[in-house]
Amino acid sequence: MSEGLKWCLIGVGSLLLLISIVLIIIKIRKKKNATCKEFPELLEALGGVNNISNVILNGSRISLNFDSKKSIDKELIKENGVETIVVSNKKITLVIGKSAPVIYKYLQDNIKEA
Repeated sequence: MSEGLKWCLIGVGSLLLLISIVLIIIKIRKKKNATCKEFPELLEALGGVNNISNVILNGSRISLNFDSKKSIDKELIKENGVETIVVSNKKITLVIGKSAPVIYKYLQDNIKEA
């Protein structure tokens, strides 16, 4: 096999490897974006980012500390997929189910930005 043909095969192989890596990265990003849903109505129903001071995930439940109970809209919270709401003095617990980790991530990311 000639030296030129070897370099040509190495080049084609490198190009195929590079294309494969790019396709894998695109697939991973699409999958990541599919799990990062938006829940702005739920955040609004909880009184907005300024009303929430802490978010804790516990299985299918999310517990939040809040500043003002008046800002919380229980009906709107239930309309956004929350099964049960337990409100105490400065804490609210949302029983959500298997989508709790996705909602938790959304809330956590938005509270950090505020």
